[in-house]
Amino acid sequence: MSETLRTVRTHKLALLLAVIGIGFVIWFAVALSILAVWVAIAVIALVAIVLYTRSRRIDAARERAWERSFSFADVVTRRRAEARTAQDAERSAPVRHETA
Repeated sequence: MSETLRTVRTHKLALLLAVIGIGFVIWFAVALSILAVWVAIAVIALVAIVLYTRSRRIDAARERAWERSFSFADVVTRRRAEARTAQDAERSAPVRHETA
């Protein structure tokens, strides 16, 4: 739950910074009205899109890796099975009586 909240908060912060950054870039471009500025804006936009796509792919890969990893319940189940096997082995072992 806390990981989800942190992710949502991070996305909101990134969106806010992007909106502010884009506003300043557009204001700067309109103030200068030079082709190089518009090219720079296009490059910044493309880099932002690539970085966002890359981060989403990394998040998706982490999620897939987490889904396939074993959990605490898997460990408990395995330990119980091992304990049952050990108990069955003890029960089926012949009992030796030592005589003095």
